Amino acid sequence: MTGGNKERSKKRFFQGDGDSKSAGGPKRQRRTGNEVQLTPGMIGFFVSATKGRERMASKEVSGLITEQLESLYADALAAASAPAAASTEADTESKPAAAAASSIEDDIARELSNLAESKGDNFHSSHLQHLGMATDCLLFLQLTPAALATAVDPVRVIENMFEELVGGDGERKAPRTRFAHRIIPFQATCKADEDEIAKTVADLVEKNPPSESKEGKASFALNVKIRNNPRVDRDRLIAKLAKPLVDAGHAVNLTQPEMSVVIEVIRGVAGVCIVHGGRYVRLRRFNLHEVYAKGIDEGVAAATNEEAAVAEGVEKAGESAPTK
Repeated sequence: MTGGNKERSKKRFFQGDGDSKSAGGPKRQRRTGNEVQLTPGMIGFFVSATKGRERMASKEVSGLITEQLESLYADALAAASAPAAASTEADTESKPAAAAASSIEDDIARELSNLAESKGDNFHSSHLQHLGMATDCLLFLQLTPAALATAVDPVRVIENMFEELVGGDGERKAPRTRFAHRIIPFQATCKADEDEIAKTVADLVEKNPPSESKEGKASFALNVKIRNNPRVDRDRLIAKLAKPLVDAGHAVNLTQPEMSVVIEVIRGVAGVCIVHGGRYVRLRRFNLHEVYAKGIDEGVAAATNEEAAVAEGVEKAGESAPTK
C-alpha cells in the first residue's frame, strides 16, 4: 500500500469521530483535561441532550432555570450576589486612579481571555456553572455559590418550570427548547457507593417527608439509572433502598407512586432527588420532548385525587360508626 493510500485510509477510519467540522455527524464534546468534574457535594441540574449539541442545550436550560431562580428565589439571588459586588467595589476603591484606568491593550486581553474560557467545557451563566462531562449527551449545571445552592430546592425549580412550559389552561405552548431532552434536579450528590447512596436517600427522605400523604406514609417507586459504573449493581442497590422505606410503612407502587426516588449514577458520582405528590410521573419524568408532545399526564393527578377521596371517606365512615 502506498503512502497516499495509507493517508486516505486513516481519513476514512476517523471520519465522524472527532471535532472537525468536515467530519460527518455532530461534533463530540471537547475534553481538555482541565474541565471541572462532577463531584460529591454538588447541587444542580443533570441534563441529557442531543449528541454534539450539549452546549446549546446548556444555554437553553440555563435560561429557563434562571427565570425560575429570579421568580422563586429573588432574595437568595440578591444575597448571593451581594458579596461579589462588594468585593469588586472594594478592589476598585483600593486601586490608585492611574492604575484603575486600564489600557486598551488590557481590555482586549481580558475580553480574549473571557472568550477563550467560554469556549471550553466549563463556562458560567449567571449562577449556573456548566460542567462538561466525559460522556456524550450529558452535562451538569451546578448551582453556585454554595450559599445559593443551600437556599434553592432544585426539585421545586424544575416542577415549576415544567408547569409553566405546558400552561394551566390546557392550551399547548410552543416548545422553548430544542436540544435538551431531560432535566433531573440533584438535591444531593454522593460517592457512587451503594452504602453512601442509601445513606443519602435516607437523609433526603427525612428532610423531605411526604407531607401531602396521610400520616406521612406514601406509595413510592425507585428510579435508578447507572451509567459507566460496573461496580454498582442495580438490583442490589434497589433492594438496599427499598427495605428501609417499606419498613417505615411506605408501600411500593411502580405505576402511580406518590413519592419518586430518582437516582442517577454517572461514573463515580451519584445524584439523588425526591419528588412528591406524583409529580414525577405527572410531569413525564421531567422529559421535555414528552411534555411538549403529550402535555401533563392528568391521569396521574386524577388517580391521586380519587385515592385521597376514598381515604377521606373511609376515615369519616370510621368516625361516624356507632361504638358498641
